[in-house]
Amino acid sequence: MNSFINLKYPLILVHGLGMRDDLKMIKYWGDIPEKLMEKGIAVYLSNQMAFHTIEFNAELLRDRILEILKETNSEKINIIAHSKGGIESRYMISKLDMADKVASLTSIASPHRGSSLANWVLEKANEKNALSFSAKILKSLAVWQGDSSPEILPAFRQMTIECMQDFNSRVMDSPMVYYQSYGGTINGKPYGLWADFKKKIIEECEGKNDGVVSQKSFEWANFRGIVKSSKGMDISHYEIVGLTHFTDFDAAEFYTKIVIELGEMGF
Repeated sequence: MNSFINLKYPLILVHGLGMRDDLKMIKYWGDIPEKLMEKGIAVYLSNQMAFHTIEFNAELLRDRILEILKETNSEKINIIAHSKGGIESRYMISKLDMADKVASLTSIASPHRGSSLANWVLEKANEKNALSFSAKILKSLAVWQGDSSPEILPAFRQMTIECMQDFNSRVMDSPMVYYQSYGGTINGKPYGLWADFKKKIIEECEGKNDGVVSQKSFEWANFRGIVKSSKGMDISHYEIVGLTHFTDFDAAEFYTKIVIELGEMGF
């Protein structure tokens, strides 16, 4: 049996807020890129900044995709984007004249309607007069990762529920692009006290969530369902991209299935 996947267009993986995908010590996407390449897929990473605004990163993403299309002599590209990367991809498609160059956008645990966790963090930090100090710490982290001009607070504020409501009123999905979404939810186990704490904060406002983004928020366009491990275990915001390994979830297998389906759909 031929183990290669027939995908018409190349694939780019777009990372989210807080961590770049070009770090050598920690791989944002785990072994997903390598496993897909073994199947014959042309896989690229987005390399946008870890901490910056949607608009700024969307421009970097546009330039990266145009570079890939030129290199591969392709007309379009498939996007699989995690978390904030899905929002940046939507903006790029609709606001930067890229709809005719994107075949599909699969968003994974993206806060399409914002996250009450972002609201809570900004509110608590402001109450304790710790916004400036926290921003300085995160800026140092961003620079260490390779961000040349990080924008910490604007990046977080854009993920609040209010900011994403405004975003959605201005940024409409293109009928030229196929949009689908996935996400996970957790019950606190086996992810520990910190995950359970975040889950409860979001749960009070939005219901079921993955410890960062609620189900109500990551459901977008053609919602394909809640992701579980092979043993039916819950999948967190970071487990779903292979950044953490608390369950038997095989992230590479999950993304391989997504890509197979995209290929079968002619993308």
